[in-house]
Amino acid sequence: MQEQWHLAVPSLAAAGVSDFLDGYFARRSGRHSVLGSYLDPLADKVLVGAVVGSLGYTVRRALARNIFASAACRPLCLQLLSG
Repeated sequence: MQEQWHLAVPSLAAAGVSDFLDGYFARRSGRHSVLGSYLDPLADKVLVGAVVGSLGYTVRRALARNIFASAACRPLCLQLLSG
């Protein structure tokens, strides 16, 4: 399972491109929904969590814990600081 970069990198790129295209076409066509406004940020967090979790599995665990803590605390800090 380790060092499967030939699978991981294209999968990550495809996830990023599909997320971008989804947002682009939604904005371009002027479509939005309440459900989509909740699901899109959730999908972004799941994608980041999967990447960080994968790094934690393959890279040094101490570094991965710090990255994971930073990624997990970011939304909370932004929410608290925004008011």
